[in-house]
Amino acid sequence: MSRWKAASIHLALSALIIGTVVALVLWRWYPPALLRMSGAGTLIGLIAIVDVVAGPLLTLILFRAGKPGLRFDLTMIALAQAALLGYGLFTLASIRPVYLVGAVDRLELVAANDLDEADLAQAAERYRRLSWTGPQRVGAKSPQDADLRMIILDRALAGTDIHLMPSLYVPFEEVQEGLRQRAFALTELLASADARERARIESALDGRSVESVACLPINSRRGVATMLIDAASGEPLRAVDVDIWDVLSRRTVPQAKAKAEAEAGD
Repeated sequence: MSRWKAASIHLALSALIIGTVVALVLWRWYPPALLRMSGAGTLIGLIAIVDVVAGPLLTLILFRAGKPGLRFDLTMIALAQAALLGYGLFTLASIRPVYLVGAVDRLELVAANDLDEADLAQAAERYRRLSWTGPQRVGAKSPQDADLRMIILDRALAGTDIHLMPSLYVPFEEVQEGLRQRAFALTELLASADARERARIESALDGRSVESVACLPINSRRGVATMLIDAASGEPLRAVDVDIWDVLSRRTVPQAKAKAEAEAGD
């Protein structure tokens, strides 16, 4: 067998293994709309490219039929690939989304490494276990106690808002109506969206009318997306890879221009 054939076989096997692993990771942890905002897309691509290229390239360099110690060399290459893949999966697992938290007027995508162990220990039992099958939907509510509210305010000012405090988690249904009341009308979002963003939103409607759907921001430490919700019930429908804050910020431009022209006319 030539070294080119050996490298080709190695490449095909590596692509099959990495492709299967990446497909499973994307399916369980990163739906398309959440992939960009989670910051995992670049990491997944890097892991896949390096792991697929490095092994076959080393095989191409080292392989020679009948070479003494060839089996050892190939074993070391396979182990190096496995180690690289294992490290990549460990890194992806640490940033996997574990909670989608409804808080006041938005949804927050929380990754496993966003939560502090001490905060998890204070949570109700059902909120201490971090999901391995995609983000759990929960709500977060500030306590009624004034002293606790001050502590939470201090922590929020320091960068730890209520969505990062599992002790404040409640069933999503308890915050659903409040989120619905604070949601943006989808017509408002579409009015400022460009053609590509509009196409993404409309394809996610699945036959629903624009008037029957509202939207909320999905925030994370790494990006922003949009959640479509039922305008009547507040039930989340589908996430869309559109930066809602960027789109809504454009609505002020024509308004400001009109106001300036009106003032100039006066």
